[in-house]
Amino acid sequence: MSTEKKPPTSLITDTLFRFLALIIGFSLTVSGGLSVIAYLNLLATGHSLLEYTLFLLKRVEFYLLPIGLLMIYASLYVNRSRHR
Repeated sequence: MSTEKKPPTSLITDTLFRFLALIIGFSLTVSGGLSVIAYLNLLATGHSLLEYTLFLLKRVEFYLLPIGLLMIYASLYVNRSRHR
């Protein structure tokens, strides 16, 4: 492990990239979460929980939720400076 310091521009670039990933991940999570909540109306129309789940798994919008959560996790907890 080296003890060299990174140049300030590298730190700024890394921070901006992580912030951008956080914002994009948050946006995807909100979009996915809102679609899951909106589709809850299917339960009120008489569909079962199993039918609701199977319907969600067929929708592209549903997959925005886990993708966004993974992006948020990666931007907050993955330490990129270790790998350089």
